[in-house]
Amino acid sequence: MSRKSFGAKALTYPQPVFLIVIELNKNTLVGFILTGALLVSYFLCKNKIFTEIKGRSALISGLYLLALIAISGEKLNAEEILNGYNGDECTAFILFDKFTADNFSEKLKGYCGDVISDTNSLAEGYEINNNDDAKKAMSDILSAVWFGYGHRCLTRKAIAENIPVYEYYFNQKNGRLSNWHSGEEVYCYGNIPVKSRLYSEDDRILSSIMLTYWRNFAATGNPNADEEGSNKVFDVYNIWGSRSEEPPALPNWGQANDIDKITEFKSEVDTYVRISDSPYQSIYKALDKAYNIR
Repeated sequence: MSRKSFGAKALTYPQPVFLIVIELNKNTLVGFILTGALLVSYFLCKNKIFTEIKGRSALISGLYLLALIAISGEKLNAEEILNGYNGDECTAFILFDKFTADNFSEKLKGYCGDVISDTNSLAEGYEINNNDDAKKAMSDILSAVWFGYGHRCLTRKAIAENIPVYEYYFNQKNGRLSNWHSGEEVYCYGNIPVKSRLYSEDDRILSSIMLTYWRNFAATGNPNADEEGSNKVFDVYNIWGSRSEEPPALPNWGQANDIDKITEFKSEVDTYVRISDSPYQSIYKALDKAYNIR
């Protein structure tokens, strides 16, 4: 999501945008299509906290998780960037496929042979001794290749061009979409159903934090403060209001400056935001080597 890429007009209705293209070298163009459950978002995205922002150029409707065309060799057309991916992006897309220790290499070549010639290099660091190992490795590899690596390339390019970039790794599990592809949308748009028992109070607190980040970024280019400089969490579910308490301050979301580190969203022992090691690093390094990216 970039605040400069979509013009200056404040949008007041959902506008789906869903393509990111990363040119990895002069001869190879890899497109990552990030639909983000756009039709679902269209009907869920009703929060006026987004539509009332005036004069900013992205996420005004609360729909843009990421919509950039990043081309190697050209400058990114962005002032600031917010982008990220989820802990289990791939399971929904391979739910009905069967992976075994015996067919793993063949399946991996079928899925990734058009992306990298030495597909087995993607599985270095994984021991494939049984079917469960095969399924876990395939899920990680495809999550990295289809989703995570595009974000990593975008973040790396933004860092190199001194563009402020905020990258997230959504890893919260719940009783619904969990940390699957598009699972973060209900959080960052503040649309967890009030009476749903599939989400806990921790889910709603994390959602309040994420919605505030998204809203602040759309308004100011900085997820940590709104137009007035306030860093308070927006109490979208009336969690603190119902207790006659003031909402807490936002955990600080620092700009990315190391592609091997990432800001993780996950509730653990009263902590919702932390810096973690980037997942899938052995897979990313195999892709970097294949595309001669240093």
